[in-house]
Amino acid sequence: MQDKSIELLLVEDNAAEARLLQEYLRAVTSKQFSLVHVEDLAAACDRLSSESFDLILLDLTLPDSKGLETLEAMIGKAPSLPIVVLTNTDDEELAVELVRRGPRIIW
Repeated sequence: MQDKSIELLLVEDNAAEARLLQEYLRAVTSKQFSLVHVEDLAAACDRLSSESFDLILLDLTLPDSKGLETLEAMIGKAPSLPIVVLTNTDDEELAVELVRRGPRIIW
């Protein structure tokens, strides 16, 4: 019997970074992943309205949303889903704020 795949929603506007993450996930042999990739917050909200996911991988710098605003929107749309924040910013204040928001946010 095949284990159920882990359903991931990747919210990332950089196509190269999205492809790299997909390659990393393909290399994992112990688990099966199913990844849906969208490039902005609006598309993520649409997908969350119509599909079920186990985890959100969230870039904080999107064409239609930036920073904590992006995170707050995702929490509002999917309050029970764990969120892994993806960011290449070197912002210590942002990191502290993300940690302060609790264990469901991983940075």
